[in-house]
Amino acid sequence: MSKSQVYSILSHHYPRFKWLYSLISHGYHRFTAFRFSEIGKLRFVFDGDSQRVTFVADGLRLVGNVYRPQGQSRHATIVLLHGSSIFGRNVALMRALSLEFQRQGYAVMRFDLRGYGESDDPATCTPDSFNFAQDVTAAIDWVEKTHPEVAEHI
Repeated sequence: MSKSQVYSILSHHYPRFKWLYSLISHGYHRFTAFRFSEIGKLRFVFDGDSQRVTFVADGLRLVGNVYRPQGQSRHATIVLLHGSSIFGRNVALMRALSLEFQRQGYAVMRFDLRGYGESDDPATCTPDSFNFAQDVTAAIDWVEKTHPEVAEHI
């Protein structure tokens, strides 16, 4: 499948795939974590060199992984959020993205939102108990507190 065919398909479904379209159209030449012909290989992507971390949001324990680029003391940090998969942060694509961004010199924080993966479930199942914005805020606060050298570039 050619690059123009991929762009055409994505442009028809732009509202649903806006984030992916932006990633591919702006970084296709640099992004080598996978090629469309190799999507099947994603299921074999492992965590690589990452640190398992925990932090708290609204009294719930959230679990994540942090990837730091080799040999760099100052670097920008990307916080990756998963979709509504039961696997949370452990979806193979999330792992592949984390490793590729790390290879490109970024630090990466990916974590399970409340109610997903290894993170705690809310006590009740109301819309208010799934405050994912608070989870993201807690993740950014954790990065700022534990890695102050990257606080300006999250």
